[in-house]
Amino acid sequence: MKQEHSNKSLHSIVFSDIHLTQFQEIDPKKPLWKKYKSTEFGCDQDLCQLLEQLLMKYPEDQFEIVLNGDVLDFDEVTKTPDKPVFKVSKTEKKIGLHPEEAKSLYKMEIILKDHLVFFNILKKYLDRGHSVVFIVGNHDIDLQFEAVQNLIWNHLVNEKTTGVLKFCEWFYISNGDTYIEHGHQYDPYCVSNSPLEPFIVKAQRRRIRLPFGNLATRYLVNIMGYFNPHTDESYRMTFVEYLNFFRKYMIKDQPFILFQWINGGVRIFFEALWDFITPGISLGMERVIKYKSVAEKSNVSPSVVPLLLELQTSSAISYPRTIMKELWIDRFLLIVLLFILWLSIGKIFQSIFGGAFYWSLISFCFFLPLFIFYAGTMKSYAQVAKEPQEDILQKIYHITQVKRVVFGHTHQAVHKMMGPVEHLNCGTWAPAFLDVDCQNSAFPKTFVWIQPSQEGPRTAGLFKWEKGQVLDF
Repeated sequence: MKQEHSNKSLHSIVFSDIHLTQFQEIDPKKPLWKKYKSTEFGCDQDLCQLLEQLLMKYPEDQFEIVLNGDVLDFDEVTKTPDKPVFKVSKTEKKIGLHPEEAKSLYKMEIILKDHLVFFNILKKYLDRGHSVVFIVGNHDIDLQFEAVQNLIWNHLVNEKTTGVLKFCEWFYISNGDTYIEHGHQYDPYCVSNSPLEPFIVKAQRRRIRLPFGNLATRYLVNIMGYFNPHTDESYRMTFVEYLNFFRKYMIKDQPFILFQWINGGVRIFFEALWDFITPGISLGMERVIKYKSVAEKSNVSPSVVPLLLELQTSSAISYPRTIMKELWIDRFLLIVLLFILWLSIGKIFQSIFGGAFYWSLISFCFFLPLFIFYAGTMKSYAQVAKEPQEDILQKIYHITQVKRVVFGHTHQAVHKMMGPVEHLNCGTWAPAFLDVDCQNSAFPKTFVWIQPSQEGPRTAGLFKWEKGQVLDF
């Protein structure tokens, strides 16, 4: 591993999964629709206050702000321009623009405009000689576009800037003692096929190949404004609870949500499958140059980059049946099949015994338990797949010789030893709530702070921001 100069006075502040995106304008007729995205629950002021406090408390020390993926969320930006300079399809007007450079640049302009407070405090750090590092996650994969990076660069950096701004494709090693990565490359539902070759050509335009999870956000989450996408608890309900939820919140605004779900699910399935088999834009002979560029930004030797690439998991899209289960397409097809059998058997009994409705009802009662049994045996593995495995952490350690690994992605704040590796997860600052009214927060606002130590190596801890104070988590 390339050894960078160790700075014993360096503070590394690591945030993940803030999900800064377009603020939602509240409709008085639907005040709860995407309420979690309103300005009321923006975290910009809290972030600014936290970072200001650190500057005041340690005026002589060096700081490094690491934004460990999904700090921005391009998938939840659904606004489209009034006078577009590019073609906008009917689908894009409903779910948001496709990940093409000009369109992602437009989304970045919206995020920058809505979150100037956050970007201005980053600029303040850079102006004072500190560092800011963006690591690409799955929901801010649009950062791979050079135009998007340039827009951020032009806002944060000028001729007087003395700090360092970096954009890292998927990982970064801080001060030679901490490996930092978002973590989606080990999640089959969110893995990018190649963080170094993320582009494909679609409809004769260069576009980012979106992971399955991004497509699910765009086609399903963006049309279901009463569910909170930042916590799985929002979706964990029994059949009866779903019926009550539908009756209470959705029957007036989205009475045909089931059909919208089926339509979105089918489109996700085929688009994800098509993108998966579409050849990417290969770097070819420039791959070695790319390795050197990634290595330089991430503080490793070029030989480390391909070794880390090999650790990523296979996409769940390579197992179409698994995707069908996650989208409930298998259950929809089973319902259609059972419906056809129900009608067919009903007609047979009617021709023999008469009384069409009576025999149809008997056949329906026969098939219903089969569907309930099948549906009950289907389990989602999307959340389980997010959790990092100990063998991955140990492989990262053996490749990089770094014993501290910081991830994000799961929204679950963690600090524990996994074998010889000290593992931390930043948690989240996303507006995650357990209720539609946004009264009960699902997670505290947590972050990782790696601090200098007078006695030797730097030490890492997990902290939370609460009522204007930094507290141990």
